[in-house]
Amino acid sequence: MTGKITEPSCRNCRYVLLSDTASNGLRCGWDYFQVPPFERKVKRMSQFAELEPVDCCDKWAAKDKAD
Repeated sequence: MTGKITEPSCRNCRYVLLSDTASNGLRCGWDYFQVPPFERKVKRMSQFAELEPVDCCDKWAAKDKAD
């Protein structure tokens, strides 16, 4: 994905998790993605906060941003 994201929001954050159990289908995965991949443990989706698609926080990062 290329191009500039002009409006930061939870729906276009690199840390968003899609969830069938969330009321709007989105949960915050910031804590999950802070753990190195080989150390990650499976958690219940209910342990991740539900998000509003138009919200944004200081942890937001674009999906297309290179590390």
